[in-house]
Amino acid sequence: MHKFIILFIFFSFILAHGFTQKMPDLIVEKIETPQWKFYESKSSAPDSSLCLVYITIKNQGAIISKPVILKVWDMSYDRKDKEPNICFEIKKKIPALNKNQSIRVLVTFKYWVYNPNCELGVFIDYNNTVNEENEKNNTSVFFDAG
Repeated sequence: MHKFIILFIFFSFILAHGFTQKMPDLIVEKIETPQWKFYESKSSAPDSSLCLVYITIKNQGAIISKPVILKVWDMSYDRKDKEPNICFEIKKKIPALNKNQSIRVLVTFKYWVYNPNCELGVFIDYNNTVNEENEKNNTSVFFDAG
């Protein structure tokens, strides 16, 4: 009889609280306004310029995440026809993040992303390698009028 009471209490608890598995949850916490940086060369190489974009990624889940890929792309598609050799999409490896840990990542484009406006898409875990608490909060868009 005691076994049945214990089983009844156990299953009642499970029905009331469910089985919740702890998981990571990666989000794009912040996309900073792009900056134009001119680098003077100290060698015989020519001077160069880069567009710098800082992105903060956070694991707001309950456990550590696996390493993932961050994808950032320029959503201004009209330039692809004019300049086919420029990279409009950048992928970067993000290390495993502990719960509640954030990381600020630098992504660089070799051109100014304002044309005249700036619209960047950001997708953390874009190849879906991590099972997360919420799979629908991995993307974000940055827009700024130029």
